[in-house]
Amino acid sequence: MARGLLALAALAVVGLAAQPASAAPPPAVVGVLTCDVQGPDVALHFGSNRAIHCVYRPNGRGRPQTYIGHFRKYGVEVGVIGHTAISWRVIAPSHRIPRGSLAGSYRGFTIEATVGVGSGANILVREGDSTIHLDPIGMQAQTGGLNAAVGITALELQPVRR
Repeated sequence: MARGLLALAALAVVGLAAQPASAAPPPAVVGVLTCDVQGPDVALHFGSNRAIHCVYRPNGRGRPQTYIGHFRKYGVEVGVIGHTAISWRVIAPSHRIPRGSLAGSYRGFTIEATVGVGSGANILVREGDSTIHLDPIGMQAQTGGLNAAVGITALELQPVRR
């Protein structure tokens, strides 16, 4: 048994030694994407498709960027939804991303509950280019309704050209 543990430890050391000396830097939070989801909506269905208006504010220097798109949910959704505001931390491989970089398709999951005022979470990863992620800041905020939802989420974003 001692020989087996010694062999395993030796393999671990060799494996660590074989790693490159400089690993890629960890992903960074590059800014915040804040979105308003169109409402109100009466939900008693398997899915929903709501218009969305977002503003990305980069950390440090940089002008805000505006995006529009659609926020789709596939799963069980029951209730009446008023105004919904969602904020995500934007995580990318470098500290700066070019203008329009958030355009594209994101997929993930959602869970939410509202009685007058409520909250939910939407975790999204970009399709194709998996280097940009949208990580929820706390929870989304919903007002003016009675709602419950759980399922798959899709977000489509396009930059607004000024």
